[in-house]
Amino acid sequence: MRKLTILFALLTLSAGLWAQEINAVKFVQGQTTDWYLLSTNPEVTFTDHNPVIAGKTYDLANGNVETAFDTDPLPVIKEAAIADINNVAAAAKEEIDGLGVDESAKSDAKAQIGNIVNTVTATINAATSKDAIDKAKTEAIAKIHDVVQTTKNMWISVRTDGTAGNWNTICLERNITDIDGATFWTVSGQDATSFILDQVTEPEAGQGYLIRFTAAELKVKYGDQVAYTPAIADETNPIQGTFTQIDAAETNVLVGNYIVYENQLRKVVSWVGLYAHRAYVVADLVPNGEPQHAPKAARAYMPKPNSTPTDNSSLHHSINSSFKMIKDGQFVIIRDNKMYNAQGILIN
Repeated sequence: MRKLTILFALLTLSAGLWAQEINAVKFVQGQTTDWYLLSTNPEVTFTDHNPVIAGKTYDLANGNVETAFDTDPLPVIKEAAIADINNVAAAAKEEIDGLGVDESAKSDAKAQIGNIVNTVTATINAATSKDAIDKAKTEAIAKIHDVVQTTKNMWISVRTDGTAGNWNTICLERNITDIDGATFWTVSGQDATSFILDQVTEPEAGQGYLIRFTAAELKVKYGDQVAYTPAIADETNPIQGTFTQIDAAETNVLVGNYIVYENQLRKVVSWVGLYAHRAYVVADLVPNGEPQHAPKAARAYMPKPNSTPTDNSSLHHSINSSFKMIKDGQFVIIRDNKMYNAQGILIN
């Protein structure tokens, strides 16, 4: 079939038909639809057997008239572009709500997205060509994705009580992709004198770990993994984490297991407590001997206290001219040479 090329907005039809003004042609291929304004895209071809009727659009794949359109198709294109941007913005805000960052950071990110949507909406409404609409839409969606990625990559402060070189424990609801301020470790074995530790570079969500501070503040970057309850300790990681505080008055879950105290792992022989987002080592799950590990695993050894299990009379620390200790299996507070009964001590 002979094809004609539309070179002008005004097309004169043969076979006795009068001149008709064609403002735009719509191409449809599968689910993709494109409008072509003849004033800016003159080299549009179609087969000459198709009837050309003013105010109609062509499905060139089938050679059929599809639907009527206004003389200016841009309002439809603008409406569709703005709807697409709003959908992307809504999904981005929902993703930000699920990130493990401060609420203020989430609010700032969502406000940035709102400003992007408002600005591009004004730009698109003022646009005079499809190319300008497409460009504004593409740039806006890219900016929205950048805001999400920037928020994901934020450093989050999770501990500010560290002292370089000191040991502690931690358990967080999200996995960690980057760490600044501490190294993470799990207990992989033991011998008569030491606990054998392996370093972990990508801590998992809900897992308990030993940490050794390298700075006063521990900052992390979170990944996408979320744990709603702490992972159950096993032989591969015998450290049990907790998201909530363990009160000594309520449970004896720590008795017989190890806690970090004064930079040592000490076995608990009476009730103690732990702050939230801390962890303890389940004694029965620690393998004896030195296990096999990947060649790149970093190894450390934590000396055991002189006596195991540790006598909890050594589990005391000064607090405002007082100290807490265990006497005959009972917790007491001694202040100004007077002894007071107490429910227990809380290990930081």
